[in-house]
Parts: sequence; C-alpha cells; structure tokens
Amino acid sequence: MSKKALPFWLILLLSAASAAQANEVKLSGQAGAFADIGLGLRPLGLGGAYSALAADENAVRWNPSLLADVHDPIAGFTWTNQFSLIPYHYLSTAIPVRGVLGAGEDLGTGAYFVSAGDQAYRETTVGLGVGFKGPQIHIPVEKLRLGAAVKLLFTSFGNDEEGGEDRVTGSSLGYSLDLGAAFHVTQEVVVAAVLSDLVNDITWDSSQKGSYSEGLPRNLILGAGIEKSSVTLSFEFRPGLYADVKDRMVMGAEAALWKFLKPRLGFARNLSSQNPNQWVTAGLGIDIKPKGWGPIRCINFGYTQMFHKIDSSPRVGLVIGW
Repeated sequence: MSKKALPFWLILLLSAASAAQANEVKLSGQAGAFADIGLGLRPLGLGGAYSALAADENAVRWNPSLLADVHDPIAGFTWTNQFSLIPYHYLSTAIPVRGVLGAGEDLGTGAYFVSAGDQAYRETTVGLGVGFKGPQIHIPVEKLRLGAAVKLLFTSFGNDEEGGEDRVTGSSLGYSLDLGAAFHVTQEVVVAAVLSDLVNDITWDSSQKGSYSEGLPRNLILGAGIEKSSVTLSFEFRPGLYADVKDRMVMGAEAALWKFLKPRLGFARNLSSQNPNQWVTAGLGIDIKPKGWGPIRCINFGYTQMFHKIDSSPRVGLVIGW
C-alpha cells in the first residue's frame, strides 16, 4: 500500500472539516436551500447509511467513488412527499464506460436529477460524477476507490401568482463539488468517507433583495458497510462541523428472503438529548431477474416509510438494470 496516497486524501478531508469548524461563527450549518433529505429507495430503506454501499445507480448522489464498482448500466426513479409538504422526484443512473482507460478498464460515470417543490418555490439539482480505482489514477492501491461529483443548482420562486403583484419572485444559479473515497477492507467489508459541498456557491436574484451570493454548509460522512450472504449492515457517523449542527449516527439493515424479497430497516438520530431529530425507516424491496426480456437484466421495485415526529413520509421507487 502506498504511504503517500491515503494520507493525502485523509489530510484533504480533515483540512476541509477544520476549515468548516473555523467558520462556524460566520456560517450556519443549517442549509437554507437544497437541504439534504437523502434520496434513493434502498438508501432510505437503510435509514440513509449508504456511503459505503452505493455501488449502484445512487453512487453519484451518495459516494461517487463507488461508481468504479458499477459493472453494468443501471437507472432508478424515486418519488417522495417529504413530511406531506414537499414532493421530490429523483432520477439517477450509473453507466460504466469501457475502453477509455485502456483494454479491460471501465471508467465509472453517473448522473442524477432532482426536482423538488412547486411553483411557489422549486429547486432543481443536476449531478455528474466519476469514480476511479486507485491504479487507474496511478495510486498503487487496488482496493482504493476515489471519486468526485459536480452539482449544478437551480431555483425559481414566486411563479404561483397567488401572492399577487407584491409577491417576491426570482431565481438562483449555483454549483457544488462532492468528494468521495472508499476502501475494500475485505470482499465483504467497505469503509468510506464523503465530503459534500466542499466548494460551492449560489448566486440569488430576488425582486426583494436584488443579487447576492451565499454558500452551502459542508458535510462530512464516515461510513462502513458489511454485505455477507443474505444480510447487509451499514453504519455512518456524521460529525457536526458547525456550532448549530450535532454529531449524528445512522444505522441500517437489510435481509434477502427467497432471493427476491428484501425487508429493510433504518435508524438515525443526533447524538444529543436536546435535539435528537430522530427517525426510523421501514421498507421492502422486490428484486426480479426476468428471463427473455431482451437486454433487461433486473427490475427492482420498492417502498419505504420514514417515521418522524413531524410526520411520516412515503417513498416509492423503481430500478432497471441492463
């Protein structure tokens, strides 16, 4: 194992985390826009503990480094109505590109699209990502994965006409960069680190306040996943990088029954008795491997319910691999 490659990435993650902590007085850790509710059917069934398991259509969204482990094209769609207030539509895909890095080498690529809200206020996110195995970028660590995702962020507001001529209207345009890393400790155990919104900026244009810019809070996720036989377990620790953000713990479990039924459970809460922000998720996936359907190799359906003290939120989804 290289003695220089891994420390470089660890130093990068820790330096960015330290920078966020240094700015905690100036910046709130609570996102005013583009709040991360977690999206994707299987990830939410596992409570959101997915950074070490995301070698599928959700990789760009959850950990772009694991695009390097996607060997066949796959795409998914998820719908949710968060707290019965905000509808979210999420499309995601991962497509390995063969031959770009040499014979027998796949370049892991992916994309996703999120549309949330209504005419009064709508957010749109487009993400593009790439993932590499260590040797593909001249790091002699076969079990290492590194990746990055660029996000384009758009909003529009005040288009519902219910506020009359005095309503506030406007839009915004921004960008953000996520970095991810994963390491295969064994064939069954993966550890991961994701730093989301490391570099970002959003420029707003409002009929009330004019033009101004603001950033998104950074987030660090440290995860581990175990996939053994018919059982999957996942864990995450999300340290609070700002004064108003608490450390958070997330756990998930999945079992495979009769090879096609996959019940899922998840649990998440802040490590604080004063503001636990706790939720529990329960879901069921149905995996079908059709025969005689041409290029389609798998179809997955699923449903997840998130239980929170504010309200419970349903999520339904469909995944197709070819």
